[in-house]
Amino acid sequence: MLGEEDIEIAYYFKSNLLALRRAISDDDFRRFGNLETNSERVAFILSFPEAHLLPLEIEDAPIKDLTEATKLKETGNMYYGQGNYLKALETYSNAVLITPKK
Repeated sequence: MLGEEDIEIAYYFKSNLLALRRAISDDDFRRFGNLETNSERVAFILSFPEAHLLPLEIEDAPIKDLTEATKLKETGNMYYGQGNYLKALETYSNAVLITPKK
């Protein structure tokens, strides 16, 4: 079960994604889908003024915790194994956010 911090992180990504999606026309969204590299994708997104209005940090960001990150990764693996790729991606993203740097 996701904790309160996990839900806050998921909301952060979802709200930013929705804000950007509303700013991009369907034609532009299709163009984005055809981009091949991450640098092309980042440059494309940054070409929209709305991207510069999004918050870059999560308020009250969770503390880095390798044990919790590993649990989230395992949960993501479970979702992936069930074919629930969207939930797996969300869970993996949350794990990355709390994984300490080496």
